[in-house]
Amino acid sequence: MKINFKLALALLMLPMMAMAQEKTADEFKNEGNALVKEKKFKEALASYQQAITLWGDSVDAATVYNAGDCARRIEDFETSNKLYQQSIDLGYKKADFATYYIAENYGKMKLVDERLAQLEKAHGIVKDPKVVNIVKKALTKEYAKKANAQIVDGNKILGEIQASTKPEQRTAIEARAKEVFQAAKEWNDKALAVDPNSEDAKKIGEIIDSQLK
Repeated sequence: MKINFKLALALLMLPMMAMAQEKTADEFKNEGNALVKEKKFKEALASYQQAITLWGDSVDAATVYNAGDCARRIEDFETSNKLYQQSIDLGYKKADFATYYIAENYGKMKLVDERLAQLEKAHGIVKDPKVVNIVKKALTKEYAKKANAQIVDGNKILGEIQASTKPEQRTAIEARAKEVFQAAKEWNDKALAVDPNSEDAKKIGEIIDSQLK
């Protein structure tokens, strides 16, 4: 039986080559950091995820957060939110930013209710002054939008009143509209509770008050 020494040698070298090519979690992290500087966010995310997997329970919270950032930049919002939440659970120092970015990601995914709920959650827990201000403005805007939408609906209901509308029908229509305007007031009161100085909320409040008289 002839032995193919070249083949045997190649087979012996394979494990050694594999070992030489393996990267550590820190190496993957550093690779990800370098790729971020080059704005290669998709590739950076892949490197960070390799690092996260290799670290296991001793995962580096900063890398998890950075991975969340990369996922957000390539518009993989579901992955981004999972990574941001993981960084929050790990107690990362940028947890406030992660909390806000989760809300923004929900907005990008057109998940309006989830975004509002996340902003409300953020408003109650964030401490970083910069994030507090951002969340305050975003939440006030969302409440004001809800109020304005109700005003539009209320006016549509009032539009049902015609010259030929009977008095009892008119009364019923006005009662329905008033309920909608009252709902608008409740949303706008929330906006003013978050930011009493909001000019938009103040103007909306004046409109609602005029309809409820």
